[in-house]
Amino acid sequence: MDPYCRIRVGHSVFETPTDHGGGKNPRFNKTIQCYVNPGIKTIYLEIFDEKTFTMDDRIAWSHITIPEAVFNGETVDDWYTLNGKQGDDKEGMVNIIFSHTILTTPAPVIYQHPVMMAAPSSTIAYGGYGTVAPVVSYPYLAEGVQQPVVAGQVLQPPAGQVVQQPVYVPTADDITQVKEMFPDMEDEAIKSVLEAERGNKDATINALLQMQDDK
Repeated sequence: MDPYCRIRVGHSVFETPTDHGGGKNPRFNKTIQCYVNPGIKTIYLEIFDEKTFTMDDRIAWSHITIPEAVFNGETVDDWYTLNGKQGDDKEGMVNIIFSHTILTTPAPVIYQHPVMMAAPSSTIAYGGYGTVAPVVSYPYLAEGVQQPVVAGQVLQPPAGQVVQQPVYVPTADDITQVKEMFPDMEDEAIKSVLEAERGNKDATINALLQMQDDK
């Protein structure tokens, strides 16, 4: 297998590099930095097997609750079970390191769309399918000067700051993933619901299920 990991934090999606030939013990050696909107308490993690001539095969997934201790300034290193074809919590485990910091930059601050940042040494191992990195973000000052932050941290703006949310535009990949569950649903309908839910696939799936029930 050639696994890679996809991590969704709020409306932002990040991917690790593919570990070609990694099998059930790949290593991605990737640290992800992202801004975490207030109220976000979970991340959604998926493991895919990269294919050359067919669609990538999703082999494991899990909703992972960010430990409360992380928001209290602690760094948490723990293992989380994965769901998959073998059943819930039966597809191996992922070891994720979470950390968090609150920004204290001077106003005004504009937070741009999260950017994937390479980590020089941080590695998150996950048993069963390999290693992924922690989730974190990168702020930018209004003047365009980049505000430095520590790799491997989840960031939040100072109290009272207005955060500009990026406009979400569904990708063909997003539509294809949802359509796998709703093969009879028109692409435009899926696209509209994805836009309305700002890329939240769980909310999109629930809305499409409700649409089917209402027919």
